[in-house]
Amino acid sequence: MWTLSGAQGITSRTQQLIEGATEEVVLVVGHESVFTDQLTDQLQEAQDRGVSVLIGTVDEQLRTEIQTTLPDVEVYVSGLDWLSQSPLPDDATEISRLLLTDREAILVSSFTEDEGGEQGVFGRGFDNGLVAIVRRLMATGLLFADDVSA
Repeated sequence: MWTLSGAQGITSRTQQLIEGATEEVVLVVGHESVFTDQLTDQLQEAQDRGVSVLIGTVDEQLRTEIQTTLPDVEVYVSGLDWLSQSPLPDDATEISRLLLTDREAILVSSFTEDEGGEQGVFGRGFDNGLVAIVRRLMATGLLFADDVSA
């Protein structure tokens, strides 16, 4: 488990994980600022090399934007509403991104509007507790998305 600070380091680790993926990239975009042209190119390159790419968003507007930019990628509205807003009254933290590659490497980042600066954690290993929890949470969001679209 490693901690990461700052958008540049988190973006760099995101790129490494996407470039290293051989089977699957599942990305949940919690904040629109994460979805950059650079990220778009990385995701398209992953898909072009045969990696399955699945992207979740927190709302329909962002889903439409991403689907327009990456028309051949499956994009869904996640059932994980708590990514962008906490039910706790004094918690202004937003989840920026959840990235799971090949079901064994995870990157989770967050930020607070007031404090700025993105913070993240990165873990690797199918049996790693963080990886297992996030993998299950993301699967819950996928199941919810399937129920809504059915």
